[in-house]
Amino acid sequence: MQQGLNSPTPSFKPDYVYWIKHYAGLLWRWKWYIIPVLPALVITWLLLVVTFGTVRPELGVNVIFGFEKQSSVLVLPEALPTGMGKMKLIQSRNFLKEIVDSLSLHFIIPKYNRSSILNFIYVDSTAIPGKYEFSIDEQSRLNYTVALTNSALGLKKKVITTGRLPSLDTLNTNGMKFVFAPHFLKKPFNFNFFVIPREKAVENLRNKISIQANSRRDPMMEGVVMVNLNGTDPQLISTTLNTIADKFVERNLSFRKRKTSEVLKALQMQLQIASEQLRQDENRIRTFKEENPKVGLGIDAQNAINTMTMLESRDLTLSTETDDAKDLLKRLSEQTGSDKDQTTSEALLFLSSRNVSSAIILQRDFNTQSQQKATLIASRYSPEHPMIKEAQSKIDVISTKTTQLLQDFIKKQDDEVVKIKSQKTQSLGQLKGLPQKEMQLAAMTRQQQINSEIYSNLLSRYNQAKIADETEVPDIYIMDYSVPPE
Repeated sequence: MQQGLNSPTPSFKPDYVYWIKHYAGLLWRWKWYIIPVLPALVITWLLLVVTFGTVRPELGVNVIFGFEKQSSVLVLPEALPTGMGKMKLIQSRNFLKEIVDSLSLHFIIPKYNRSSILNFIYVDSTAIPGKYEFSIDEQSRLNYTVALTNSALGLKKKVITTGRLPSLDTLNTNGMKFVFAPHFLKKPFNFNFFVIPREKAVENLRNKISIQANSRRDPMMEGVVMVNLNGTDPQLISTTLNTIADKFVERNLSFRKRKTSEVLKALQMQLQIASEQLRQDENRIRTFKEENPKVGLGIDAQNAINTMTMLESRDLTLSTETDDAKDLLKRLSEQTGSDKDQTTSEALLFLSSRNVSSAIILQRDFNTQSQQKATLIASRYSPEHPMIKEAQSKIDVISTKTTQLLQDFIKKQDDEVVKIKSQKTQSLGQLKGLPQKEMQLAAMTRQQQINSEIYSNLLSRYNQAKIADETEVPDIYIMDYSVPPE
């Protein structure tokens, strides 16, 4: 028994002859199916290799943008955001025309990557659309020709330029400038390229761009937008998308600064006028005193003039604040959604800075509800969720109350303007008893002080506008540039 257990197991040896005969018999049995099918498969495979072997796959690149909430700390009331631009600007045809022109995207090499042939290319508006053929003389391999085909113009392989291949480096012809890549010049080959109308190039680029926002309300993607571009030339699509990103951020900033710049120009013009008026007032007073050295103003007259100057300055301040309040009130009545919420926040800040106690309380409630709403959205709550609707409803109530506060503020300002006019009339009456020369000097002095106050106010607002213009930063920035796909 023990001897049987310890005996070695014989190893398995496959019968190769049997299996060879077995499969040979199967192949012979199916010979009438194999003989016609095998050549067909080989021919089909060769056709696929020839047809699709050189086709470049469609690739994609993306750029990631980040958004910041706008701060109005240094923004003038006249320079508040207008909502222009933003992401839809990227798909604007006028914007894409600049990209097409700067990168010559109406120049197309269908079978090769642009960087494999050219280091630089520029195509201007004089280039004739059509098919171009760059061909090398097969016999000498020393000459090249560029021929144009355009059926609309009746041109068929018309030679537009020729040259010696050994001296080829830069090619200028027919509104186009090429700088060839060194590796192409070492082993040149024939290739075709096309020049298409700029409008068609813009549409081609526009159709390949897609914008992806945070549609799933992912907290990690809050304030992030991804722009994608598809194409067959890896280096070109990456360069194109990065150029779009840079131009977009630059254009968005210019939109934001445009209003501030307009205000700055207007204030600069007003400041020049006020400065000239003040200079004329000072010259007039100096000339009058030179002609009438014995004429002067008493203490009572000078006090009356100072009081009127103070009242004029207060009147000017009230008028400016009233105009700002009316502008906020108009925007609140016209806007909806997030724009109205932003204007409500600005209106409460405006009223709080004018010591309106009710506005200070409302501003605290507004910030609380806005923060609660933002937290719910970041937590992937739907905009239709009852909690978000409740928070928005409270914000709308605060907006309604803010509208009423603005109306009350404007009425209060108007009442104070009426009082100031009455006080100015009283102060003016104190000057009527002066002699004619003193009365004339008092009028000139009063006008000079008023214009001086106007100049000071304009200078203050001009400096504020200048700071806002110089410190303006983009609210959209590039988080990640695209890289050429492999």
